Amino acid sequence: MLVRARPGRATHFEDVVPSGGRALPGASPIAVDLAAGMRVVRRLALHLLSFETLFVLFLFAGRFKADPRFSWVPVDITLLFFLASFAVGVTVIWREQIYLPGLRLVMMFMAFLLWATASYAWTPGPLYGFSKLSELLSLNLWSLMGGALVIANRRIRLVRFLALLTLFATLIAVDWISFYGIGNFTELGFIKSGDYLGAGTVIGAGAIVAFTVLIYAPPLTLRWILAGLLFGLLTLTLFVIGGRSPIVALALAMLMPMAVHVRLAEGRLLLHRSQILVLLVILGGVAGVVWAIASGEMTWTLMRFGFLFSQGAEDSSTTHRLSYFAFALKGWAQAPLMGHGIGSFGIMYLGFDFRTFPHNIFLEALFETGILGLALLAACFVLALRRLGLDRLRHEPVLLCVLMLFSASFLFAMMSGALNEVRFLWTTLGLLLVRPLALVLPDRITNR
Repeated sequence: MLVRARPGRATHFEDVVPSGGRALPGASPIAVDLAAGMRVVRRLALHLLSFETLFVLFLFAGRFKADPRFSWVPVDITLLFFLASFAVGVTVIWREQIYLPGLRLVMMFMAFLLWATASYAWTPGPLYGFSKLSELLSLNLWSLMGGALVIANRRIRLVRFLALLTLFATLIAVDWISFYGIGNFTELGFIKSGDYLGAGTVIGAGAIVAFTVLIYAPPLTLRWILAGLLFGLLTLTLFVIGGRSPIVALALAMLMPMAVHVRLAEGRLLLHRSQILVLLVILGGVAGVVWAIASGEMTWTLMRFGFLFSQGAEDSSTTHRLSYFAFALKGWAQAPLMGHGIGSFGIMYLGFDFRTFPHNIFLEALFETGILGLALLAACFVLALRRLGLDRLRHEPVLLCVLMLFSASFLFAMMSGALNEVRFLWTTLGLLLVRPLALVLPDRITNR
């Protein structure tokens, strides 16, 4: 997609370089080079000084806000970027008007939040319930609104968001690898204050974007090579940090382009270039894992996968999750229609009012808000997913990338997440409503 920047204001070089950034006919070679440089700088500035930058920093503030390198910030970083992105986002919505498909999704999610708020009246865990409800009504609701009402309304915003997401994931991956490379991966820069699953979620998302570029970019071009290198770096990091679900989510997401491009014609299976590349990447990954096991160069992630298959080896995280699932189902049967109330799982499972959840958002909604709450939550997913079609997924790589990101986030939410701690899931749910190519309005790069 070609994007034209709007003419800027006059510069000090107006005599040879007009405000639009193009050199006048007959200008000297220096002026021509200066004009090209100004266009690059202006475009980079417009991307970095954008709503999407603030929104990415808001979504993933938990990955770096407690790092000592940011101790000089006098306020909570999550709150800072929440307020900043909210202010800019509301301005964008006012200027570009309300995107109706996104509004319908937001209204449905608010219906679920309204029922969750009502359930606070009968919860036995008011402390955790209030904390969870506060986050749902502020941070999580805005995560959905930013994706559904702001970014999904303009495809250029979505492309910019994906690029900035990948940049952020790369910074975290480099921080991990730099410490792991010197054999000291217990002191972890950006990740020092965060959990490995949260870091893996971000890095896995960046790997998905890089993988999408890799399978659709023309082979052997600079973009194709850079995407491959970036995908390799991010995937390697996932095998280092210890999270299993991000690896599984990435692997499943990589299979989606193969499924989307399955075509049968006259008794033949037609192959698509993306399917061949997916197979090559998967085979390369399997070969790498086999080599690591055979050579004894086991990373922490591979060792944790080994716990699942080792006889007599106890995997405490898996055991705890299974106990959470069983308790949630058993407890739901005691209050099937209305649930036990928001934030009730912790006090009923532990015996005291503390942050604990089933590590599965559907079981969490079922236990705390009952069948009614689960139905409202499920309706949100149906409303977003029903706009997808096989033809769109085959011809819109950006939409396919969003679906891959959503599937990875959804898998994480079903294995490790809590309703108030899966902000990226709500964002990707909103991004599924991105304006179809046939209905794209003229996009312009703005700094709002």
